[in-house]
Amino acid sequence: VFEWKGRELDFSSWNQERIAGYIANPVESTAALTEQLDEFIQGVAEFRALYQEFSTEFEEMMETLRGMEEGDEREAFREDVFVYRDLTTTQALNYRYYALSGLSLRRYVLGRMYVELKTRYILDRQNPGYQAFLREYQRFLDEYERGVTPGLVDADI
Repeated sequence: VFEWKGRELDFSSWNQERIAGYIANPVESTAALTEQLDEFIQGVAEFRALYQEFSTEFEEMMETLRGMEEGDEREAFREDVFVYRDLTTTQALNYRYYALSGLSLRRYVLGRMYVELKTRYILDRQNPGYQAFLREYQRFLDEYERGVTPGLVDADI
């Protein structure tokens, strides 16, 4: 049995104190955020694959159902089809949960860190600490593009 993960994690309400704590050590903080992102990416991959599997099976079952004549056998098969419909929907909601959680993490936590640090180092772009942050930031973005973006739709962005 598969259960719905629920609403995505929403990082928009993170308070300034938590962000300030992350900014105090931006390289380690960004590495930790990348680890969290990797968990979201695993969820996107796992549940997206399940969604595709169940979706294919559901479509095949619907074709079979359309070709069946009215009767008890068709009605019993129809019940099985609706179970697959529900499983398919649950997998879609679950992979969206992970994708939207990754989007929120990038937008509201890492995005705020980036703006804060870019502003802080506006006259010292070559600062080694800032450059180390930018490398870790780029690693996060690369992972995000590889693993989260495929689970998003245009309306998310």
